[in-house]
Amino acid sequence: MIPLDAVLTLARKNEIPSVVVYIPKTAPSTCLHTYSPVAQQGVQVDVFLQYSRMQFAAYGNTSKPLLVALGEDGIVITGSKIGERRSLAMYGPRDEEEASRPRGGGLGTSVIIMLVEPDSESGTSYAVFSDVIKTLMSSLSGIGLSPTLLRCPVFSQGECSKENLHRRTEGGQRIIVIAPHLLSRITFQHNDMPLVLADPTILPEGTILYNFEHVKGRGGGGEGGEQEERGMLDGDVLSLYGNDRFEVWDYSQSNVLTLSSEYQIKAKLVPLKHDKITTMIPSSGGGGGDIDVLFYGTVTPYRRGIIDQLRGSGVEVTVVTDSTWGLYFSALDDVISRSSIVLVLNAFGDEGEWKITRLSKLLEMGKFVLCEKNEVKEEEAYGGEEPGIVFAEKEDMVEVLNEWWERGDHERRKVGEKGRRVYEEQGGMGEVLKAALGQ
Repeated sequence: MIPLDAVLTLARKNEIPSVVVYIPKTAPSTCLHTYSPVAQQGVQVDVFLQYSRMQFAAYGNTSKPLLVALGEDGIVITGSKIGERRSLAMYGPRDEEEASRPRGGGLGTSVIIMLVEPDSESGTSYAVFSDVIKTLMSSLSGIGLSPTLLRCPVFSQGECSKENLHRRTEGGQRIIVIAPHLLSRITFQHNDMPLVLADPTILPEGTILYNFEHVKGRGGGGEGGEQEERGMLDGDVLSLYGNDRFEVWDYSQSNVLTLSSEYQIKAKLVPLKHDKITTMIPSSGGGGGDIDVLFYGTVTPYRRGIIDQLRGSGVEVTVVTDSTWGLYFSALDDVISRSSIVLVLNAFGDEGEWKITRLSKLLEMGKFVLCEKNEVKEEEAYGGEEPGIVFAEKEDMVEVLNEWWERGDHERRKVGEKGRRVYEEQGGMGEVLKAALGQ
């Protein structure tokens, strides 16, 4: 049995590169950055279970061995399964200088990341937002805060009850709600009235609603129905965003402008940036394996039209949907790494939608991306004669895809490498969050 402190000391001297540990399902819940030298099975790593267990559960049986690499930044835990390259978690011990530094300013030391996860969305919400959540958790830790993840299917009991949420904020904690557009799906049992609209005080005053959905104008186009006209943001959600009780953050500059001009809703621009824990995803470059062209996500009628157009021209497009096993987590990374070209398409033919929530993973992996053009400001950094992302109008998609296919793997790798470099050079998420929280 080796005390972890001794292992860290040896690792820093480069005398050992790694050690295999086991994370049992019954591992005690402790504070982030805290290590324990005890272990029934060798070296035990205490984990911040509110976050980490979600990652281990995504991997599978948490009693399986996980490879722990000990480097300059601390401990990186990955799956030990052959071919598993995605980091599941990362921990780094604070040095004495950092530990003695005042933490959190006037905010306190804790932030609650609250994921809205209606029963009808069970498991899906976390899978969709797992990369965003992981980035936020790691970045908040990096600026000296202690984030906690709450998954909230209801607001009537448990950790997500009104009483508990208010108790937490009275202690100085802030709440950041992820997927707030789903709040309208949590209703009273006896009617269809959204619970939070009926009683906005369920969420404490000052709660942050962090929007990652596209916002369309009142006269926006689309190909049918009010849902397509406004995307995922219906009238109930917009009413919630407009409540002065809450603070609204948005990832997109165009969304911020639309919320202000069309709906008189004040939102703070808090763009999604890279973080060291997400940039640990190994680059697979613009080349791929057995998949020529990949699209993953929900196949809306609009997207189906583009995919059918590509297939009709002879392009072999592999489609991975939410009903396909392996859509999320490391299995999705594996599918992406095997692909030569990855398509990023609008859901409803929207104009002005910046797809960074989907692009971030692909940029981190250095993939060649063919993205539907939307004429938003954020695209400018990746365009030009030597692009980091290739943009194309819907009607030009076949021609542009065939052109880049003919250019070969080498040219596509150059695009992927440029995209990754531009994304990382735009700054880290920690600084964005520090500014947004007034640190």
